[in-house]
This record gives sequence, structure tokens and C-alpha cells, in this order.
Amino acid sequence: MNLQNLRSRYEEYGLGCIFEEIKNYAKNAVEISLKESADRQIPIGASKFGGSPDLPRSEPWPVNEQTGEPLHFIAQINFSEVSEFDTQGELPGRGMLYLFYDCARMPWGYDPKDGAFKKVIYAEDTSELERKVAPFENNEAFAATSLNFANATELPDLESDLVGDIEMSDDEIDAYWQMADDFCERRSENKILGHSDNIQGGMELECELVTNGFYCGGDEDCSEPEFEKFRQNIGEWTLLLQIGSNDENEMMWCDCGKIYLWIRKNDLREKKFDKSRLVLQCD
Repeated sequence: MNLQNLRSRYEEYGLGCIFEEIKNYAKNAVEISLKESADRQIPIGASKFGGSPDLPRSEPWPVNEQTGEPLHFIAQINFSEVSEFDTQGELPGRGMLYLFYDCARMPWGYDPKDGAFKKVIYAEDTSELERKVAPFENNEAFAATSLNFANATELPDLESDLVGDIEMSDDEIDAYWQMADDFCERRSENKILGHSDNIQGGMELECELVTNGFYCGGDEDCSEPEFEKFRQNIGEWTLLLQIGSNDENEMMWCDCGKIYLWIRKNDLREKKFDKSRLVLQCD
């Protein structure tokens, strides 16, 4: 899907004017497709969801910083496998990204304390990786899936914090959501970069507020003047990784939800992946 294809799609639904409003937000996404694979068949150091992680030998198994309990392994991404699809050069050209998460508690990410329930590791040197088994009493590991990558050009949905308020008639609103429904099954639930597929609204402002110590799990009115200075920074956040609920490795995020890993663009450039924020949304 390229930008011209997106233009044609919007025009087909009578939404050409909406396309013009948001076209400048177009971004490249690296879509991820999953393939069920036995973990032993996936080479050490290859990208995958689930299974056992291939960590540097000196890297201990990550734990919940509050409880001391081991976290669940979710994903590892080998950036050298992704680099040819990173058309805007946003990611490191090499190294491994690992995501661990507390799947027993599944925190939503709207509390500044929720950072203790996930661990993001970046290992630039992948010369000495070791496949490590989860230190759980029971076998709580997700089934392994190998990953394939492909490019897609994306526009933000109208609930994105980036877009703001766009004047639309009732017919245009109906047409927009009809278009979204018609094409939702063609979109990958899993991706690197691009725009988030929101379930419960935009997340950029939430990430900015939570990072600055605000609790966002209540009925906060983010239109208040005190939040304006934070709203100005939402363009600094970018989606790093989105993982949907799936049957291939039996990942289920609450009620058919998704987990999203967000990072400030400057932290991404400086490879400070530990500063990323995880958000869970579901129906």
C-alpha cells in the first residue's frame, strides 16, 4: 500500500478532503506476519514472537522491579533483518530488541509505576547470544512464531492525538468508519513503526503525561490549560512496536486487545530503548 493507493481508497468512500487533511502524516510501517514454528527450528538471533529468548550470555532474565518475579518473554527483533524495510532510516541497522512483560497482571500503562512491569532491552552486540529458558515453575512460555516483514504506507486514524479535530459531516463519519471496517482484516495486527491501530483512542498524549508523572487511569480532562505544554510534545512520540492478540502463539491481550511500545524520537535516535512506554488497549 502506497500513498497513491491510500488516496484512491479515501476518494472511493467520498473522503478525498479528509485525505488532504491528514496526508502529511503518512509514515512507513514495517508490517509483521507470523508463521508457526517450533522454537528449535528458528535460528538463534532470528526475529520471533514467543518461544525462548536469545539473550546475551551475561544478560540475566528480566524481573518485575516491584515484585522480583520473572517477566514473560514476548518478542525479539533483529534489526539487521528489518533494515531493508526501514525506508526512513529510523531504526538501528543492527542489534537485537527484546520485550518482556508481566502477563499475569497486564498493567495498562497509564500509571507512572507501570514501567516496573515491562523490560525493553537493546543489545548491539549479537555475537554471543544464548537461548535461555524461562525460570517459571510451570511452562508459561508463549508458542514460538517466526516473523516475516513487508512495507506499508500508513495514515493515522482520526482518533490519533496527532490529527486533532477535523470537521466532518455525519455522512463522512459513517463513510470513514465503514472504510475502516471494510479494510481492517487486510491490515496486519503486528508492526514496527507506522501509526498505531487505536482501540481506545490516541496514546501520544498519555505517554507524554505518564512519563511526566501524571496518572491517566481516571477521568482526566486533558483539555485543561495545565496540560497544554505537554500536548505540544505529542509529535515527539512514535510507535516502535505493536503486537495484537493472535492464535499463532496464543497471545491474548485482555479482551482481544493489543500492546503498543512507544518511544520518543530522540530516544530512538540515541538507542535509549529502555525509556520506551508500553500501553495496553482492548475492546
